[in-house]
Amino acid sequence: MNLQLSVITDIDPATHQVYLTVTGTLTEANHQLLLRVLQQTQALTAGLEVLVDLTGTASWEASAMDLLLWEIDHPDPDESLPPVGFMVPTPPACSPGTGATPGPRTVWTGAYRKAHGDDR
Repeated sequence: MNLQLSVITDIDPATHQVYLTVTGTLTEANHQLLLRVLQQTQALTAGLEVLVDLTGTASWEASAMDLLLWEIDHPDPDESLPPVGFMVPTPPACSPGTGATPGPRTVWTGAYRKAHGDDR
């Protein structure tokens, strides 16, 4: 299994957002790499909202996503991250033939989670 991650950064000054497009495979073993990219992005783009697009990943582990969300919500005192949105692909259980297939959804961290209706 290829555990490489690739991250492309797109900064949109008009919307004050940073988009990180992730490809590859996100796992528990490599989620820390994405966390470091997020920390560096936040340090370089203070005040901009960050959206991480995981819809182009070959696969991702729910446990890796849970770890990322937990680490962002419970940072070290010296390394806090503002809220981050994760665009996650449609779950595998929503396959064609089961009715309408939902599109990707955005999972937010921190206070944004409740503000955007995600009570995860």
